[in-house]
Amino acid sequence: MSRKGSSKNTNIQYYIILYIAEILAVTSLLGTIALYLFGGPKIPMKIKLITSLAFIFFLSFAYLCTRIERRRDILTGVGTVEYMRIFAEKLCAFKKIQYYTSIFLNIKNLKYINRMVGNDLGDFILKDYARILKKFINRGEAVCHMGGDNFLVIIYKHRVQDFIALLNSINIQVNVKGTVKEIPVRAHGGINAMSAEDNVNDVFEKANIAFKFQSQDRVQDFVWFQQDMAELLSKEKYFTFNLEQAKNDGSLMVYYQPIIDIHTSRVVSAEALVRWNKNGEILLPEEFIPLMERIGAVSEIDFWVLERVCQDIHHWIEMGNLPVRVSVNFSKVNLSTDNFTNRVLEIVNRYKIDKSLIAVELTDTKTVQDNDQLTNFITQMSQARIVTVLNDFGICFSKPELLKEHRVNFIKLAKPFIDGIELENGQNPNQALVKNIVNICHDLKVNIICVGVENQNQKDILANMRCNLLQGFFYDHPLNQEDFKRRLKNPLYTN
Repeated sequence: MSRKGSSKNTNIQYYIILYIAEILAVTSLLGTIALYLFGGPKIPMKIKLITSLAFIFFLSFAYLCTRIERRRDILTGVGTVEYMRIFAEKLCAFKKIQYYTSIFLNIKNLKYINRMVGNDLGDFILKDYARILKKFINRGEAVCHMGGDNFLVIIYKHRVQDFIALLNSINIQVNVKGTVKEIPVRAHGGINAMSAEDNVNDVFEKANIAFKFQSQDRVQDFVWFQQDMAELLSKEKYFTFNLEQAKNDGSLMVYYQPIIDIHTSRVVSAEALVRWNKNGEILLPEEFIPLMERIGAVSEIDFWVLERVCQDIHHWIEMGNLPVRVSVNFSKVNLSTDNFTNRVLEIVNRYKIDKSLIAVELTDTKTVQDNDQLTNFITQMSQARIVTVLNDFGICFSKPELLKEHRVNFIKLAKPFIDGIELENGQNPNQALVKNIVNICHDLKVNIICVGVENQNQKDILANMRCNLLQGFFYDHPLNQEDFKRRLKNPLYTN
């Protein structure tokens, strides 16, 4: 038998009872007033007293219904947020909070389920799901509906694994047009093992913070709260709220690190590196770019840097300086957008920059997810005469066959390889690796840039390996726009 519409009928019945109680209370009040004002001595005191008591009763009943409405979710039958807050306040007041775990959970794909079975049956599924949660709850524990497809549960710590096992096994039967279907209803969420120092807000917020990290990473269905999550979230909020202002007020800046021809010791190109001036502290990319990737704002920074680089090159040319090619870092998340190539070309064309002066440097902390997207983009850039660079080769781009599959112009050998080439304990595996990679690049006619060169010895070793392009502190730190402009006027290094 289909139970379609049962939750809606329950709501209607509840509100009918509430409205009847309110009407009777008002009627009793009006009757009492009329009896006292117009009844005179002929009306027995007993009748007046009965009408007064009836008014008090129906008014109290209506008030009780309202209180229940505030503490019991009408759709699901479990507690409301207010109910859960009162429950948590009691645990804190009686110093029992440390024995509990709060779990913020979200039903996966409930919108899809609603489209599949209809909103009425979707409400039934939500209600039956809440019933299953409520059945699991023991005395001294609580569950509330946070709205939509979200619930919060407070249970004893030793029961968490049993609860997770329950969530992974919930199936709900519904009757869809005469056919009984069993729908698996799964959840994901955040878990906070509470401590004696936690307060009522922590009960809600810490589990919710853990859920936000689970939603971004999606490696596992449930994530436990860690203190550094709150700190990271605070940083994310800062960068999110201040990004637009930073682009406009100069807090976000572009620095340029020269790339040197080892034979001539001259600047032949540069890498654009973004910096963030946070209250006088200059933040490096690794301190905020990963956060921007988490919140989906890294593309906005990538294209802002490209535009600023084009502005600077245009300015250098106007001032009579001979510019060099500048590579701009782009996260590989851009590869999944349809207009990546068009946006790059639109910005370069807007400033009338010779395309040979721009290089697109693909960088990320993850492996390549879609080779076709990468191949198509490199091909499109090549057709537009824009150089492409694979950054951190050997770490992020770790497959040698990528050099065969993707006809890039340059690769950048990751700094950890350079850090180890000076070891003199017999055979040096780092030297062997670097030498082989350089030889492969020469054979495939791919230019190689060795990154992170910090001393003369490293430079000499790389020179013997026929690595022609170097980048690192041995020559220069990243330079601000004015310092790099001066370097363009004097591109020769004498060290």
